[in-house]
Amino acid sequence: MTLRGARSAANTRGTPTNCEPAQLTLSEAGAYNPDAFAARSSRVNATVGRIIGLQALLTVIVALALLGMKGGLEATSALFGGAIGFIASLVYALTMSFPRSSDPNDVLKAHYRAEVYKLVATFLLFVAVFSLFPNVSALIVLLAFAGTLAVYWAALLMI
Repeated sequence: MTLRGARSAANTRGTPTNCEPAQLTLSEAGAYNPDAFAARSSRVNATVGRIIGLQALLTVIVALALLGMKGGLEATSALFGGAIGFIASLVYALTMSFPRSSDPNDVLKAHYRAEVYKLVATFLLFVAVFSLFPNVSALIVLLAFAGTLAVYWAALLMI
């Protein structure tokens, strides 16, 4: 089912010269409907919550495995690295959960803002971990962080 609208072409003076029918599907029309946007947002929020949950679960599994194989320092390092990854994802998700409107420009601005916040949070968390806990294993911190990124990217490819 389609909705018919008029699209006008402008002449050199900027006034409409003719009208031609435009085809707009109902799904395209719903893209700008606030109710449809809200429904999509709740589905997206649920998906994002599952991704962050998987990141946290991977972090705990790796930390427990390292606790059994290597010891407490390596397990703690994995917890820190994984936490940096899923906390940064949470910062992004929370920022994107509250766009100012469903206007595409506002959503894009919220995305840019969320990415900047995520990068700043990641940087600050790495600085905090390596400053406050100088004995952590840097390699394990970085590998656990990379593991949470792998979960994030794999989940995005499956969506």
